[in-house]
Amino acid sequence: MAEALHWATDTRDPFNSCHDHITFGSNMAVADWFGVPGGYLAGESEWKHQNVYEGTERGAVWAQNQQSLRNSLVICEFTSMPGMFFHPPEMDIRVFESKLMSAITGVDTDVDELWQAGERIWNLRRAIMVLREDRHRNDDKISHDLLGGKSKIDIKTKEALKSQFLSEPLDMARWEVLKDRYYQLRGWDVTTGVPARAKLEELGMKDVADKLRSIGKLG
Repeated sequence: MAEALHWATDTRDPFNSCHDHITFGSNMAVADWFGVPGGYLAGESEWKHQNVYEGTERGAVWAQNQQSLRNSLVICEFTSMPGMFFHPPEMDIRVFESKLMSAITGVDTDVDELWQAGERIWNLRRAIMVLREDRHRNDDKISHDLLGGKSKIDIKTKEALKSQFLSEPLDMARWEVLKDRYYQLRGWDVTTGVPARAKLEELGMKDVADKLRSIGKLG
């Protein structure tokens, strides 16, 4: 479900620059280290043929922050997934990226500072969606063809698409609750899906909050 949530809140297919969910799904040790659900794709996991809702908002947020950093640092995705450089506690992909950033720029940047930069990028993207496209919580959805409803596409294509995200039809009630938790974790308004002023100011983006307020998109 983290993959589906990631897709629903992005502007396009995120998986050409983000396969992190596959690592978490198949490697419990890596997932545990980064504090996200994992192992649901491995072997005969009890979750292998079920959609996992609980806690998957954490996986979506982690992958989105990392996606933002990876694209900004111009690092190859296939050499910067969560399982790469994985020798905790001394080294993991977040430590590697912060050391790389510091070495190349000469500006000492620790893990938390760099991670906040990824969070800032994702919030700015969301603010731009709200400003230019009037993005709302109701727009954070995935194709009806993946929800178990009647499809206008052939069965083979439908099954290929479903295999990327869902093991079974989406439970709409649990999906909406998952979205609630995602917005709360992001620090966004749960009703609208708009970044809250407190979160934007925490990230040093008061000007962005003021802009959204000026067009009536921020309470």
